[in-house]
Amino acid sequence: MLRSLALVITASILFGPRAVAADPAAATPAVKDDGSSIGEVRIQTFPAVRYIAGSADTTFDKMMDVINKFLPLISKGVDDGTITPGGPCIFVYKGMTEDMSKPFKLEIGWIVSDKTKDQGELKVQKTEPFKCASVIITGPVANIPRAYEKVMPAIGAAKLTPTGENHELYLFWEGPDSPNNIVQLQVGVK
Repeated sequence: MLRSLALVITASILFGPRAVAADPAAATPAVKDDGSSIGEVRIQTFPAVRYIAGSADTTFDKMMDVINKFLPLISKGVDDGTITPGGPCIFVYKGMTEDMSKPFKLEIGWIVSDKTKDQGELKVQKTEPFKCASVIITGPVANIPRAYEKVMPAIGAAKLTPTGENHELYLFWEGPDSPNNIVQLQVGVK
């Protein structure tokens, strides 16, 4: 699962922000022929969550190094019982801009119970309540760029501004091409 998740994240990073449609009318339809879909964009404030994550400053070109470093550590902790999941896998992107060459902080983690403690380079953290434009994506990894195409114009239409922090929650995962995957994209707004 974690290897497949790394592929999804890579595709999201490589294609998501660049695939944003400048014109909402140019955005890809919400439902594709393969039955996959992108839900309606909602402006929401999610409560704070506790998660354990490894983090590093990276760029889009080098983010697989971060993914390959921390996903195995998280997997090991879950397998040996030192990490007690309390929710889904979470990826937190901080300091993102439209300039794909600029560095940003990538945190790769898992929402955890109160039992989970720091594990070496993996640190327990807590988000603040997170105001965002959110959308549920179902189906193959190819839907993540389509989600950005739908979310970014909705942010502009709501007269909000992206904060540079995005979250991706992997609610259900079978593999990069599965029509059954469920991912929630959360783009921070103010």
